[in-house]
Amino acid sequence: MKRTGSILILSLLIVMLSFNFVSAAGLELIDSNPKQGYSKVEPKNVMIKLFFNEDMSAEATQAANKDKCTLKGSDGKTVPFTVLYDAKDKTKICLVLDADLVSSTEYTLSISGTVQSDSGNTLGEDQTLVFNTRNSGADANINMLMMGLMVIVMVGFTMRDAKKAAENIKKDQAAAVEINTNPYKYAKEKGITVEAAAKEIEAQKQKGSGSKKNKKPADKPKKVAPAKPEAPKKQVKKVRTQRRTKYKK
Repeated sequence: MKRTGSILILSLLIVMLSFNFVSAAGLELIDSNPKQGYSKVEPKNVMIKLFFNEDMSAEATQAANKDKCTLKGSDGKTVPFTVLYDAKDKTKICLVLDADLVSSTEYTLSISGTVQSDSGNTLGEDQTLVFNTRNSGADANINMLMMGLMVIVMVGFTMRDAKKAAENIKKDQAAAVEINTNPYKYAKEKGITVEAAAKEIEAQKQKGSGSKKNKKPADKPKKVAPAKPEAPKKQVKKVRTQRRTKYKK
């Protein structure tokens, strides 16, 4: 019994010492998104996440921490936001900005040292989170440049494919000619012997070359002699009358 009692007392002492150690550590901001000094935050639809080492979601804690954080730009203007708490992760606080930020601008989130956890511990000291938004204009120019390069690449691939298609057509045509002049393939297509195929191919070649050689030039038009003019009718009558007078004598 004494041994069992000693073990219980020792266990209680360990638990109490552990609790005092945790309580003495206090509330800490252990992480954030964006992180400290991050310079490429998207200006639109910004949400800042803060991660602590203790639970922060109790209703009393939410009321106590109201207006304990402020966000300002480099121009000194305050950016409004809405605070959200995560039911699954009670150590996280989300700050959803009510307006878009300005591109290429520095912003500072100030967290009061009086921010407290569900256990009542506080940060003790004020803390700041500084970040910069990215240059949206430069991003737009880069995107336009990338789109232009993509168009050029696509046009290049299209031209290359068209060139390959044309080359393939030429190869197919050359292959067709080869098939017509190859006796083995010709014999296979026609179902005849190789010798007969060779003879037919040779006959087709001679026929094609002979038709070119035997082609006669067009006949030249023949010259036609001009017709002789007829004798006038009056002269013919005189000649006939003269002949008649001779016969009478």
